[in-house]
Amino acid sequence: MKYIALTIVAFLVCLSLITPVNSYTVPVKRMIAEKVINELPYEWFYSINSYFYQISLGIQESKSGIDKLYYIPENNTGNLLELTIDSYNYFIRKLDEGNIKEANYYFGKFVSYIVDVSNPFRIGSNWNNSLALKFESLILNSDVEKLKIDKNYKAGGLKEELNKLALFAKNKINELNLSNLEKSQRDSNYEKVVGDILQVTINLIYVFTLKAIESHKSNVAFINLIYVLVFAIIISFVVFYLNKEKIRKIIK
Repeated sequence: MKYIALTIVAFLVCLSLITPVNSYTVPVKRMIAEKVINELPYEWFYSINSYFYQISLGIQESKSGIDKLYYIPENNTGNLLELTIDSYNYFIRKLDEGNIKEANYYFGKFVSYIVDVSNPFRIGSNWNNSLALKFESLILNSDVEKLKIDKNYKAGGLKEELNKLALFAKNKINELNLSNLEKSQRDSNYEKVVGDILQVTINLIYVFTLKAIESHKSNVAFINLIYVLVFAIIISFVVFYLNKEKIRKIIK
């Protein structure tokens, strides 16, 4: 019995050491998504918020089957770049299809990945998964509550802005007390760095959510225009066919 008890204790200790990345950041990412949605135009707030559980699911499943998450902005490589851009494009595609439920799922993934891009220890060729997890584990809900979305924030293309965000986050490492971070101790330096990074991150998420909505509107308008043109061509053909004899006489 003694050996069994020791084995169980050892197993539990091992489990505590293998903490999924998601367990730290899911609540924070949900809060960020909620903050962004609350600032959207009412009709979109209502539509997207009605399937918020799908956003939570997207966030929760964003790292399913992925062992490593990193991005090297100097040469634009690393799975985080591809995952973020792909989830954003799927978000727009599902909006175009009128599938808000699935669109929300990919929006959740987009939020999750862009927050990961803002983790300074997931950036660069010398990225450090251990420090990345410790950095994430110290983020509090109160850090998100302090954030204020800048509705006048300007952004270029997604790839360009992800690159800027990554470099911005990476440069913030110099402001951290790494000794405290390695001990998983939160201090005033950490609080300031997290606040600065998350502020830029939430502004980008808000801006690109609006851009996705505008892109969707443009896509739908173009599709509707195609339908109108096709319908007009069909009507013209029918009118011509029904009046072809009269038209021939007029031409003669």
